[in-house]
Amino acid sequence: MPDIGLYCLNAVRFLSGEEPQDVIATVHRPEDDPRFGEVTASVQFILRFPSGLTPTCMASYASHESRFFTLHGARGWAEMDPAFGYNGLRLRHGMLIDGKSATTEVQIDPQHQFAREIDHMSVCVKDDIVPHTSGEEGVQDQRIIDAIFESARTGRPVKLAQPGAPTRGPDPQEENF
Repeated sequence: MPDIGLYCLNAVRFLSGEEPQDVIATVHRPEDDPRFGEVTASVQFILRFPSGLTPTCMASYASHESRFFTLHGARGWAEMDPAFGYNGLRLRHGMLIDGKSATTEVQIDPQHQFAREIDHMSVCVKDDIVPHTSGEEGVQDQRIIDAIFESARTGRPVKLAQPGAPTRGPDPQEENF
């Protein structure tokens, strides 16, 4: 969960712009597979958000590698496959327009993500700006991860306290890069 599961958790928090209210989760750690003596083989969790959004998320070291997400809403859908890689990202989305289904595909240009992160952090330090992904964002991720494992341990939903302030800093200004 703290490694690959974090991607789906961050994606749903980012796309919704909300913080989850509660979580229910299961984990799988096969006792007869030495690879998973200290590492969880897979984790599945369902989050519930104030708007009613209820995403189902899964991360696994024990299944074939796939990095995708699909989002379905009342007026449209979006999917990325691959979604959590460093290149080859592709976004498809569709919606009903005048009763007809319209689908669009967007190829996302490869960028050196780590260089962009370093550039953003440099601007934040130089200009005394809160980073887009702040320390509070990481603390909130950890709170949710702890609740996921608590739910898996107890077999019960876990209510999540809402952060007192936004955890994400302002969007980076593209012209600064």
